[in-house]
Amino acid sequence: MINVNVNGVSFAYNGCSVLEKISFHVNRGELLAILGPNGAGKTTLLKCMNSIHRPDGGTVLVEERNVFAMSQNEIARLFGYVPQRLETARLTVFDSILLGRKPYIRWRVREKDIRMVDAVIRRLSLEHLSLRHIDRLSGGELQKVSIGRALVQEPEILLLDEPTSNLDLKNQLEIMNTVKDVVKSHQVSAVMTMHDLNTAMRYADKFLFLKNGEIISCGGCESINPEVIEEVYGVDVEIEYRNGHPVIHPLDDTGQ
Repeated sequence: MINVNVNGVSFAYNGCSVLEKISFHVNRGELLAILGPNGAGKTTLLKCMNSIHRPDGGTVLVEERNVFAMSQNEIARLFGYVPQRLETARLTVFDSILLGRKPYIRWRVREKDIRMVDAVIRRLSLEHLSLRHIDRLSGGELQKVSIGRALVQEPEILLLDEPTSNLDLKNQLEIMNTVKDVVKSHQVSAVMTMHDLNTAMRYADKFLFLKNGEIISCGGCESINPEVIEEVYGVDVEIEYRNGHPVIHPLDDTGQ
């Protein structure tokens, strides 16, 4: 069942085209990875999806509801957004994650809100940091807080901009396993940008390759081949499959 439908989205900064008629869809329970070189328009596309940026053309529909006709509060209930960097402030980890419940809080914080924050803190193994101020965290710890804030929103769609940046290998695996579990168990849709192709291949269900603001390829594992990688990144690669996942190996000038 299609949950998110992006139709012909275009966007320009000061008259310079960044995205050109981008169209794709994401089903419930699917994780889509947006891949491409720096400057391809990956982050801009995420921000257009939840109306942080207002596109110059096109629509984003969530089960036939037009995102661009919604209030900010409605959008905040639908989309959980994880930016590349969370702005630091003199807030504790607990309070920072609790801010994710803002679209649901009217007059006071409810017991349900507290329970949800506690559950997410445990899920992300942040218990020992719950009372620490976020301006004292490492980059990786701060990224976990940002993801926690998105999860407590109970979103229908997760948008993640480089979710594993600043994380060591163990935490990368923990975060991606958590995201994958949320997507499958709660049947939400997720769209993430990534630079690490092999991590994307391991966890995503669909892949959208961008270059110069245009889609080069979009589909499942069957859409990934050395020709697409070379066109997008300008690098010769070979692809082998391990445990059903494609693994990409760059080749040097000798073809090895």
